[in-house]
Amino acid sequence: MTLAKQLLCLIILSTALGGCMTPVRRPVEKLEPRPYLVHFPGIGGEEWFHRSFVRALYTGGFDASGDVVDWTKDRLPILALRAHDENRKTAKLIADDLTKRARAGQPIYVTSESGGSAIAVWVLEALPDDVQVEALVMLGPALSKGYDLTRALRRVRGSAYAFTSPYDKWVLSLGTSMFGTMDRVYDPAAGCVGFVKPPGADDAQYAKLAQHKYDHRWIWSYGHLGGHLDILSVRFASGYIAPLLIDTAKRNGTHRS
Repeated sequence: MTLAKQLLCLIILSTALGGCMTPVRRPVEKLEPRPYLVHFPGIGGEEWFHRSFVRALYTGGFDASGDVVDWTKDRLPILALRAHDENRKTAKLIADDLTKRARAGQPIYVTSESGGSAIAVWVLEALPDDVQVEALVMLGPALSKGYDLTRALRRVRGSAYAFTSPYDKWVLSLGTSMFGTMDRVYDPAAGCVGFVKPPGADDAQYAKLAQHKYDHRWIWSYGHLGGHLDILSVRFASGYIAPLLIDTAKRNGTHRS
């Protein structure tokens, strides 16, 4: 590679990465009643970039109180991945808390990343019949592509968004093929290849699922290079995901100008 090409690549890369750190600022859309947003991190647990992600949603105009819930209980990532039964129990406890909030009249939005998307799905599956969340966001979900989302989608009032990238190969293809997905399938995860509706799944519920495959234009707009953690960039959160949640609130009737 010539020196000129090397310099060009460095300029492109630095521009893209710089975009990751600059949020898109929009006027806050007032939502009534003010919703509660819960975010589930991946198997690495709560890190600063998860908290930055949640704050960026507000910067992008989505008005909600928010918490990052570290479901890993400080386990090593591989142990958090494989603690299937314990993870299910944790999901049930979280579902009990969200049930109280929902029955008190607080709209609930759920965002999740990688292994946290499995926790989010299991939380929704554990909700009682009279409780729904307004929206579910799964960022690079570390679930198997054929996992039946029907039960979880029944607990989604608006839309469920799954963000996938074929470039997330180290973690969600090689990694999950070697160590398994959160639901113990040794194969590339849905976060890499997308969800496939399994036989017998409910068509009406799957109509709520909107899959967003990685778009190369996101490099220039959001500094999103398609890697495993790029999806958590504050620019992508504020510029792309926040408007999706605001639109869901409007469609669900919880928006107040």
